[in-house]
Formats: sequence, C-alpha cells, structure tokens
Amino acid sequence: MQLEFLKFNPFAKSFDRYMPKFEEKQIEQINKNAQGLSQEDLDSIQYESQLGYSNIDNILISNIDFDQLFKDKLSRISKYKEMSMYPEIGVALDYVCDEGIYENEEGEIATLEFVEDLPRAVEKKLRDIFEYFTYDVLDLQNNGWKFFRKFVIESEIYLEMVMDSSRKNIIGFKELPSYSMVPLYRGSVVEAYKQSVPNVKSDRIRNFAKNQIGYANFGQFGKTRVDIRGYLEPAIRLYNQLRNLEDSLIVYRLVRAPERRIWNIATGKMPKGKAEQYIQNLIRKYKQKAIYNSETGKVDSAANIQSMNEDYWFAKREDGQGTTVEQITGGMNLGEITDVNYFLEKLYKVLKLPRNRWDNNMPGMASLGRSGEMMRDEIKFTNFVQRCQNLFKPVIMDPFLTLAKMRGVDEQYLRSDLFKLTFSQNSLFKEIKELEANQEKLNILSTATAFVSSPMNKSDPNAIFAKEFAVKNIYKMSDEDYALNEKLKKKEEEEAKANQEENGFGFGDQFGGNDQFGGGGEQPQGDEAGPPPLAPEEEEIPPDFAKSLKEEKKPREKKKLIVDQRFVEFVRNYK
Repeated sequence: MQLEFLKFNPFAKSFDRYMPKFEEKQIEQINKNAQGLSQEDLDSIQYESQLGYSNIDNILISNIDFDQLFKDKLSRISKYKEMSMYPEIGVALDYVCDEGIYENEEGEIATLEFVEDLPRAVEKKLRDIFEYFTYDVLDLQNNGWKFFRKFVIESEIYLEMVMDSSRKNIIGFKELPSYSMVPLYRGSVVEAYKQSVPNVKSDRIRNFAKNQIGYANFGQFGKTRVDIRGYLEPAIRLYNQLRNLEDSLIVYRLVRAPERRIWNIATGKMPKGKAEQYIQNLIRKYKQKAIYNSETGKVDSAANIQSMNEDYWFAKREDGQGTTVEQITGGMNLGEITDVNYFLEKLYKVLKLPRNRWDNNMPGMASLGRSGEMMRDEIKFTNFVQRCQNLFKPVIMDPFLTLAKMRGVDEQYLRSDLFKLTFSQNSLFKEIKELEANQEKLNILSTATAFVSSPMNKSDPNAIFAKEFAVKNIYKMSDEDYALNEKLKKKEEEEAKANQEENGFGFGDQFGGNDQFGGGGEQPQGDEAGPPPLAPEEEEIPPDFAKSLKEEKKPREKKKLIVDQRFVEFVRNYK
C-alpha cells in the first residue's frame, strides 16, 4: 500500500514490518477486481464535499482539512456520554457490559481456541503469547469492563500499542480519545489511522500504521464509513423527549400544586402612581421567586431559568373598591405519570433491555425456573450481547497476531480463520436453556434406543437405526463432537485396560476377560494354545497346605476346605 502523503510516527514502520501479509493480497485483489460500487461508495461520493475527503482509486486520502469531521464527531460522542449519565440508560449499559465482560471461575475473561490442529509447540507458544497479551499488556481483568463500556457508549475504541526500545515486543497500550481519531479506508478495509490533536500548534495531525492501533467499531454507519453510529443513536430522540417531559412535569407540579394567595392592599387615597410603588415595595419585601434548574434539579432563586409561581397583587381604594380575583386552587391529577411511563417503556425497548429487568410488575431473573417460563426478550438480549462481543474482538485479536509475529511465529499459523476468541458467558438463561435442550435430547435418544440396531438385536425388525445415525440425527450431535466422543471413549478403554494389566487382575469386561464371567472368550487353538490345563486331580498343592488337610478333621473346617477347592478350580479354568 502506498501512503506516502501521510507522515507517520517513528514507530509506524516497525509495526508495519510485523503486519501479517497473507490477507493483504486477497484484499487487494478484491478491491481491484470488484466492478460495482457499494452503498458506502455511493454515500461517500455524495458526501465527500461536506466531510472534506476524497475517494480516489478506492482509498481515502487526507489532503483536505478534517476539522469539520472531528467537530461533528466530538459533538456526537459528547451527546452519547451525556446520555450515559441518565439513570435508566446507565442501568441498561451496566446490564450489557456485565453480560459482555465476565470473569469465570478460572479467572478468564476471554479464551483462545484453535479451529484447526496446529503443531503442539506452535499451539503452546501462541497460548503463552495470548496469556501475556491479555493478562500483562491489556490487563483485561481490570480494564476489560471499562473498555467494553467505552466501546458500547462511544461506538468506537482506539488502543495504541506501545513497543519496547528494541521494537520487538509490545509492553503496554494507551487509550486514545475516539473523538480525535478517524480510520482511513481502502474500500472497506482500514489501512491507517489519523488523529487530530486540538489546541496544539505544531504536530496537530498524527498518523498511525494499521496494526499500531487496536480498533473496533459498532458496525453502524451514517452517511460514510467514518461516520460511526452507536448503540445509543436510536435512543437520542426518546432521551430528549423523556427528559423534557420530566422537566415539564416537575415545573407543572411545583407551579400548580400550591394555592395562590390574593393580596388586597389598602392604599387609602394614594394617587395611582404612589399606590403602585407602595405595592412594589411590599412585593420586594415579602416575595421571593422559586427557580427550577433543569440541569441540576435544584429549586432555588439563583438564576432566572423558569419562574415557579406568581402571586397576584391588586390595589384597593379606601372605600374597598378595586380589582378582586377569586382564590385559585392547586392543580388536580398531579400524580398522573402515564405519559412518562410511555416514553420510558419505549426507551427501554430501543435499548433492547428485557422487560422483566425493568418492569416491577414482572418477576425478575432472580426467580429461577424453566426457560419456557422466561421471556423471549432474554434470548434477543443474549444474542445482542454476543453480537457486541463479536464486534469488540478485533481490539484483542489484531494486536495479538501482530505480537505473535514479533515473537517469531511463522505467518502460516497466523491466519485469522485458525483462531476463535470466546468470551466467558454470564447468561443464566442461556445455561438453563442448554441444560433443558440436552435433557430433551437425552429423553428422545433414550426412547429411540429400542429402534437402534446392535449385535444383540440383529434379528429385531424394529432395529432400523444405526447407532451413528441416531446420535447425529436424533441427538443432533455434530460430526466434530461425535469424532471427539469416539476418541475419548477409546482413550478411556485403553486407560482402563492398562490399569487392569498393571494391577494384575483378570476379571474382564469389569472382571478382566472378554466374556461376561471374566474369562478370555474364545480359546486359542493349535500351537498357540500352549500346554493343556492341569486336571483337578493333578493340581499341585503346597506341602504345608496338604499336611494341614490331613490333620484337619472338624466338619466346619471341612466345609471351608470344599470352598477353597472350588476357588482353585475356578481360577485354573478361567484364568
């Protein structure tokens, strides 16, 4: 890629040297051979004059000022942060982050799995690198939740990877403000990053190599790919409406709740001007305006934001004549908040929060039961959190692959399709659902066992299913799981056989032999048969034991002797 027009930072070339190249050629061919224009391309052409960049040869170049872009981005992210402070939205964000980042019993937040078998030494080295990167560099146990929350709120996250002085290892990271960063694309692939530093006269623009930044976005775009929209974007309108409604409700109650006082001031024979002046003096002496601050929620008289209540002041002549107003009672139905609940319910729906987590009239997840008793919203919420986790994965995987190449791992083992990053799950509903699904599968398989063929029921006309067919199609076991299960069964059989041989027991199957009584099954024939077994009368008996037999005369001991002879005969015949 040629980006000579960009002035990169001193470490960019070092990172670029370690960037895996196996996917770059494929991406270049796709961009070169694709003939149509995507929706992003069309939007970019229509909007390029407003954003201040050009799309030439399918690559975004920064030869025009980006000030307007960064200004719009700062305004949008500031709005997202403001919304995150709203209590109901904050609760929804906590639910999403608690489900998305969870430390399991082993202290793991994310685990690295291999889709294909790799050489054992390579696999061990990759696991060690992954453990170092997640525990020592990123410290996901302490920073993972914070990273994920920032990603969900701001719709983007940028982590600069920091090299050591030898430029052969990543030793740390720096979290960069999302509003100051923008990715540069070739087609739909990020090629570099640009940072605009405000209030700095020199070196205001800084550029980063692609793999120098751990980057992820929420996957929702406005008019271009650099116009990222996040989780809170659909809730902006409802948030504004709900907040205005709550403020107006507070003002209405404070204004209408108290009864107004009517002041009839005796002014005698004062001229009109002096009477009004006299009344104004009394007003200033006895009256104080109550002011409501919508930003802090305080009611005070520090500023003239919204006037709360006004008394009525009228002058009366000496004879009692003058303007009079009847007493004004306080407002009615001040406890009605149906309209507030309506907008609040819509806000929760936009935030994809399950109803049983915010509706006090419904049972929460604390009351456990069958998954059929739980809400379908829980399934949708779990799927949404998993999509967020998939969008967040590049922040971890891309720098990890760069670090693996720095550590000398062959590039053929660094293809992204060889790995699978799995986050620990904290979804109680999902666990209950899986347990119930497995239980139902086992029940069905148990019922179908009578129709599965085996050597014992070959003649049974009802034995129409093969064992493998029943396991894969009735129990729905995948080919990979079936192969793994057969492998583990064989391993267990070999271990059991080895233990039997080590202990010297010959009770097979469970007694040591091949038949149901612990014998050896079919007897060898010919020369392989060995010497014939001794007849019962030819069994050699130790001298001491024979002597004890001759001397023993008690009936009870003779009964014991019979048992011993039978045991010897049993061992001789079935050994």
